[in-house]
Amino acid sequence: MDTKECPKCKSNRVGLTFALEYEKNEDGTVVLTNPYFSCVTCEHLWQVKRVMVVSRFPNPEYFSWKLNETFEQ
Repeated sequence: MDTKECPKCKSNRVGLTFALEYEKNEDGTVVLTNPYFSCVTCEHLWQVKRVMVVSRFPNPEYFSWKLNETFEQ
């Protein structure tokens, strides 16, 4: 199922609402399983059967290196 539009009213004002199953990996990646989406227009709520990566945190050492490089110039 495509999550770009509401299956009830076909509005494109939809977004990720919540997930009951999630996992945070050692590298900081958060993976959702079967998340719920909702529609702003008609308030319809539906579950999508898929696995999604919702956030991936970058390596903090990379930022330290970049900050040092920026301030040294």
